[in-house]
Amino acid sequence: MATEGELVKLANGRWARYRQLPVYAGEAPGALTLLAAVELDDHTQELLGEAEASLDAYRLRGFEMDLRLDPDGNVRFEQRPALH
Repeated sequence: MATEGELVKLANGRWARYRQLPVYAGEAPGALTLLAAVELDDHTQELLGEAEASLDAYRLRGFEMDLRLDPDGNVRFEQRPALH
């Protein structure tokens, strides 16, 4: 199951981030939310494309890395903990 803020590459090759979006039902605005993949802007698409190439280079050298996009739109690399 996806979580808020998680990145996903769509079938069309573009990137999206999961976001909780409000659903308005009757007189209770904000009581319900829907988790949806929202496509990112073109600038962020370019940044993530470049980061993906760099991520592949880490993985080829044996490092298990994850790619994160923080709330400010900065791309972050995080090394996965070693499994024993």
